[in-house]
Amino acid sequence: MKAIVPGVTVMGDYRIVEFIGGGGMGNVYKVSHLRTEAPAAMKLLHQPEMAERFRNEAYIQSSIRHPNIAKLHAFLEPEGIPCIVMELVEGESLDHYLKQRGRLSSNEAEPVAKQIASALAYLHQQGIVHRDIKPQNFKIQSTGKVIMLDFGIAKNRYSPKLTQMGFIVGTTEYMAPEALQQKPEQKSDVWSLGVLLYEMVTGYLPFDQPNAAALRAGILGGQYTNPSLLVPGISTALLQSIDLCLQVQPSRRASAATIAGILNNEVTNDDHRSTAIASNSKSRTITGIIAVALIFLISVIAAQLKSSPEPANVSKDSSGNIITGKRVRINTPSIEQARLVLPDGTSKALPCELSGKPGENIIFTIQAEGYIDRHVEFEISDRRSSYEYNLEKKLND
Repeated sequence: MKAIVPGVTVMGDYRIVEFIGGGGMGNVYKVSHLRTEAPAAMKLLHQPEMAERFRNEAYIQSSIRHPNIAKLHAFLEPEGIPCIVMELVEGESLDHYLKQRGRLSSNEAEPVAKQIASALAYLHQQGIVHRDIKPQNFKIQSTGKVIMLDFGIAKNRYSPKLTQMGFIVGTTEYMAPEALQQKPEQKSDVWSLGVLLYEMVTGYLPFDQPNAAALRAGILGGQYTNPSLLVPGISTALLQSIDLCLQVQPSRRASAATIAGILNNEVTNDDHRSTAIASNSKSRTITGIIAVALIFLISVIAAQLKSSPEPANVSKDSSGNIITGKRVRINTPSIEQARLVLPDGTSKALPCELSGKPGENIIFTIQAEGYIDRHVEFEISDRRSSYEYNLEKKLND
């Protein structure tokens, strides 16, 4: 790929202005149209093996017209380099927005939730499954408007088969039980929406275990702490939406349109699921009481340990200094002999742990024989203790 020089490099009818960020398939730049000088965002593919998936992303996004979804302007291939030109969305990622605030009040969360549910209901009406609903894929503007981004793994009825058997796409913490079993559908997006709503109003993920097996078991079982136990006063609309989204069986899960109706006070009750809601709420309340009791017990023990002498097995670096900060576990489920490579060349076999302070940016590459390298960048958060990544198989394997 040609070297990109901001202010000089021209791709088709656009001049590269500045680098915005990197993703799984491409780097994103702010660009300016050569004739009109209108600003836009351009995603340049940096992994040639992903060209077919990249074209699928452009094809899907070209058919979308919704106020809460980024507009696609053009798909170009100057000098053989696939480029997606789209609306330049200013603002803060919803992920960073939540990190800064910890959690949102119902009055703050509901306007955000309404816009996301509206966009998702529209996609499903068009026969599109997003498959990666999470805070990182939304931006919230200074006006409060929310914009959905990134259709890199989205599918519609005409999408080519791009996923190998045994390969799961998505972000595990937000994935529905059936998606973990390689049977994603539109209702899988609704589950992800429920996880996102829960995270917005509590500051925690409903399913966040320290290892992959426990995380998957938690999602498949669908047991989580009732959000009203963690944060009293959450609005009825948000509580009902979370409950209707996080139903293990897709047939008992609400549609995105129903959730949008509840949040907009257009739907007050869903008779088909009212019995399920009552029974699930009761069981989750019991589970939540137990969880709160455990949290209290752990906090007491932690306080005692804090006042005790340093334990013998405390983590230290090579100079004998105590390692402080957040530890996060990185894994590539079902892929053997994968390795994590840091920018300085240090390599670690996966699964492994990295540590850093909340807010610190972590960059690395995941490599495995027979798979396309995956470049990863994320910010350490108090809200998550594990990250799982999937790799795409090379087409010639």
